[in-house]
Amino acid sequence: MPPLFLPHDRLQGLLDELTGRGYQVVGPLVKEGAVVLAPLKEAAQLPWGVRTVQTPGSYTLQEGDPARAFEWVIGPSSLKPFLFKQTETLWQTTLDAEGRPQFESVVESRAQAVIGVSPCDLVAMRVQDRVFLEGENVDIRYQARREALFTVVVNCTRVADTCFCVSQGGSPRADRGYDLAVTEIDGGLVIEAGSAVGEEVLGALALAPATAAQTQVADAGIDRAAGSQRRRTPPRELLAKVLPEAKDHPQWDVIAERCESCGNCTKLCPTCICHKQMYLPSLDGEGGEQVREWASCHSEAHSHVSGKSQRDQRRERYRMWVTHKFANMEEQFDSPGCVGCGRCVAWCTNGIDLTENLKAVVGGQSDE
Repeated sequence: MPPLFLPHDRLQGLLDELTGRGYQVVGPLVKEGAVVLAPLKEAAQLPWGVRTVQTPGSYTLQEGDPARAFEWVIGPSSLKPFLFKQTETLWQTTLDAEGRPQFESVVESRAQAVIGVSPCDLVAMRVQDRVFLEGENVDIRYQARREALFTVVVNCTRVADTCFCVSQGGSPRADRGYDLAVTEIDGGLVIEAGSAVGEEVLGALALAPATAAQTQVADAGIDRAAGSQRRRTPPRELLAKVLPEAKDHPQWDVIAERCESCGNCTKLCPTCICHKQMYLPSLDGEGGEQVREWASCHSEAHSHVSGKSQRDQRRERYRMWVTHKFANMEEQFDSPGCVGCGRCVAWCTNGIDLTENLKAVVGGQSDE
């Protein structure tokens, strides 16, 4: 199916079509000073005329073009919490009539259509897919939510100062893994399908094909966004080689003087998968539930073994996080555990710049 054109004044039709197919529609809304993904019912709720400006340790909203709904650049929300929930019950126990424990697995899933997915978050979802869906131990909860997900990705025509997806092998343009992809231009969206369900949705909207001029404008906007990224990381091959051997590099001490181990970076990172489990007995002693929740490798308790933290220094925890992202996951998946979204840079309370720290550790080393 060739690209079609969805005028801005017909956006409500897309929302209604998705709702009619049984999806809970989620999209970008302005809440508490940020553009976040939340339940969306009306196209009027979209962040019309809102731009975002991100720099290390700073995220602000500015006035933009009131005729555009997607001028904002990546906010704190990603796809991760829609698939890998921040807190969830894995299984429950009760006692039968004879006092024997009975176990029941819990799988909570709901069909959701998420509008406003960024291309780098699609790449992050593929990383999570490999963790939770590949191999013998498939996570049935993640799987159920993944199969019920409909994604509408928004190709980037603007980038933030904190973005660096290009240096991670990514792009402001989504290449695969979406149901619908849109690029905003004056007057509406150039829209194309990436799945059979996406084609069905577009067919129901009865849209006109995008003109050659419209697709050219959309493509040019994406190309400008790619060319405007200035933040870079060292080459992936070099990072994978250097980081495991850089345990004593003095840059880790420099970082530790600023890092508060707050966990903002891991919470907002779309690929972080660390979690912990705990059993919570009911107050009456008749059962309980096994709960899984996100955890952060920046927490001293995260590496507790036999009552002792194996990484009790901040420098060690930050180094572990970086090494896992850029070396261990590279070795395991042949792709980095970082997609260059820049959330860890923008939302760090002290503005710690991951890309500059990587450059400092690598220094003048060569990947030869």
